[in-house]
Amino acid sequence: MILMPRHDIIYADPTKTGSQSLDLIFKQLYHGQYIRIPNQSTDKHNRIVPPELLHCDIIGSVRNPYERLFSLYKMDIRLNLDFHADIDKGFDHYLDCVLDLDEKYPHDHDDIQVYRYFSCSKWLKMYDVKHIIRMENMLEDLQSAGLSCPRNVVMNPGKYNDEWHSENYHERVAKINAWAGKDFELYGYEKL
Repeated sequence: MILMPRHDIIYADPTKTGSQSLDLIFKQLYHGQYIRIPNQSTDKHNRIVPPELLHCDIIGSVRNPYERLFSLYKMDIRLNLDFHADIDKGFDHYLDCVLDLDEKYPHDHDDIQVYRYFSCSKWLKMYDVKHIIRMENMLEDLQSAGLSCPRNVVMNPGKYNDEWHSENYHERVAKINAWAGKDFELYGYEKL
């Protein structure tokens, strides 16, 4: 989470939603700083808002659920992160693990090794989010939130060219649709 103290805005950043690009923008243009919470394993994707900051508006970022989940899988492989979703057994097994975690834990679960796998709607459910920044429409959504950003900012496009398509395509789509059902409703993404 990043606090922009001059604007009383907190940025809540689910994993793999363009947060690195947004972190740079908020730090450089809005004097943003990570909210540090004692005894937390992360500052970047922390989800605790300290009591003295409860007056701040919350903005959150989201991403197309199909792209986001596959991107999370690819990042876990690249960084060899194997918390609860076995990366060694392929994307289909990984997807099953993510679905199990989503069913097993409540939206306010506080362990990043679990909540990193939540859909964006479940991840952000604990806040009264004032503005949503969609990774695919970042500049326009920042503007609609009243935050300016130079047009020449280079954003990570986050595309995987449909690498996640396979012989299990329809089964994968159904599982991702179940995992991210509210994301489609709330953020305007189209189900495949």
